[in-house]
Amino acid sequence: MRAKSCWVAFLLVILLACRENSTQNQVVTKDSTGKSNPKQYAEEDSVEYVFEDKKPMLNEKQVKGIVINVVQQYCQSLNEADFKKLQSLFADSVQSYLGNQKISKEVVAQMARARLKNLKNPRFFADLAKIQVFPQKILVPIKQLTNEKNITFEAEFSFDEAFNIIAYQERPYNERKKSLQELWEGRFVIEGSKQVEAYLLIKNFKENQFEFVLEINPEGNCKSKYEGKAVLNAENEAFSIENNDCKVAFLLKNEGELIAISEKNRCLLHSITCSFEGNYTRFKEKEFRWNLSEDEK
Repeated sequence: MRAKSCWVAFLLVILLACRENSTQNQVVTKDSTGKSNPKQYAEEDSVEYVFEDKKPMLNEKQVKGIVINVVQQYCQSLNEADFKKLQSLFADSVQSYLGNQKISKEVVAQMARARLKNLKNPRFFADLAKIQVFPQKILVPIKQLTNEKNITFEAEFSFDEAFNIIAYQERPYNERKKSLQELWEGRFVIEGSKQVEAYLLIKNFKENQFEFVLEINPEGNCKSKYEGKAVLNAENEAFSIENNDCKVAFLLKNEGELIAISEKNRCLLHSITCSFEGNYTRFKEKEFRWNLSEDEK
């Protein structure tokens, strides 16, 4: 009888231990009525929290390395007539390829094959020392060597977020007499009259970015000053970054002698009756003054 009682007590201890372990593996949640409801804890509940999908941010050097590799593979695929490799460099849907709009990457490969048939022993080499990297786009001179003649054209590659080519164009290559830094940097004033009403300073051009100062005549009714940074979208186009209160676009014209500025949406850095917009011409005088003397007017 005593042995039977001990056996029953032993079973009760085991049952209580199992119940306590089950309670520890539950989490308490509240339903819409505010009542607490136990919820069985599952391992996958924590997996989603631990392994969040976060895309790594690439710096400029890393982006440049990736696009250079794509250009090298593009030229190599043409040199080896490896059209499967060339096809793999493009997105499934290509916005534009040599003027042909909205085609598949398979059609791109077919067009490249047909193009090479008309050339005698063609070889393609990218001048990577002169590559220009913009957001989602690059410009690079490519030398095309054949038995008959050699030419250099400027290739424009556009990419998606995964660095697949979504557009490709070619145009005649004209080497600039001035660097982009020389074309963009300087002091500019608004066009219209001798009385200067707005002033633009562009400085510290580096890796297709620059700092700028935009100022409306502080002695007038529209005084305002905007100091910011801008990044090039193309050789002659740039847009301001970082400051969401005022978004402006820059358009370089006349070999760097003129910059047209336009505001995107409502700029909050000046009153509604004022604007930074206009054509700014390069200011070549040594000194800058807002007002001219009576003799100079």
